[in-house]
Amino acid sequence: MSTHPIISLRDIRFQYNGVGKPVLNRLSLDIPAGSVTAILGPNGSGKTTLLLIMLGMLTPQEGDVHFEGKPSSGFSRSALSRLIGLVPQGERIAFNFSVFEYVMMGRAPHLGTLSTPTSGDEHVVETSLKQAGLMRLRDRSINALSSGERQLVTIARSLAQQPQALLLDEPTTHLDLHNRSKVLDLLRVLNQNGTTLVVTTHDPNAAVSLANYIIMLREGRLVAAGNARDVLTAENLTKTYALPIQMTHVDGRPVILPPG
Repeated sequence: MSTHPIISLRDIRFQYNGVGKPVLNRLSLDIPAGSVTAILGPNGSGKTTLLLIMLGMLTPQEGDVHFEGKPSSGFSRSALSRLIGLVPQGERIAFNFSVFEYVMMGRAPHLGTLSTPTSGDEHVVETSLKQAGLMRLRDRSINALSSGERQLVTIARSLAQQPQALLLDEPTTHLDLHNRSKVLDLLRVLNQNGTTLVVTTHDPNAAVSLANYIIMLREGRLVAAGNARDVLTAENLTKTYALPIQMTHVDGRPVILPPG
């Protein structure tokens, strides 16, 4: 994990439709390059909104977003898509694409207007499918897949973008233990190969199993941010979730206990 940020946010304030209570309020934070950053917080704390602002899909009313020190406003939509990918939560797919066709959509930021994919693009897609362990499903209809397989396909599509940073919104929600393990193993390999990962979750134990950098939010404000070993404390978790949370250690690893 590098000491310099790949994504920086300064004094971000965001309200949907510009009215009502701010979803994010004077929020400043950095995402270290090469990190696995977990954004922790209860439902409604602004985690998904924060990802969409990082991605450039939402524009804050106040504040600035920088990518590798450059204002994100200076990037075109396609240029930013070549740098940052998103794995959304529970994406609905309206058309009956094959797995290969769907993953090929990840190449869109690299293609010109009306351009058709080249053999090079096909190679990237095949590599992405292999990384996700999906080559055997390449011709299968995406609507015939299990929820775990669909999540892996969505990640493979983002890999085909070849982003420097990959943002994932609750990537293991509703997955069984087997598919949860496959997704987490894939994310670890991606990070080892140099991709910065930003993962939202409301489950502290999921963050413990994956992240080396933690950001904690409550009601759109920053509670704590820093290296996981320093920030992941019972005190900070209690502030984040407004519940008395305790921690223990099993085989040297922290385990967060539910309020009893």
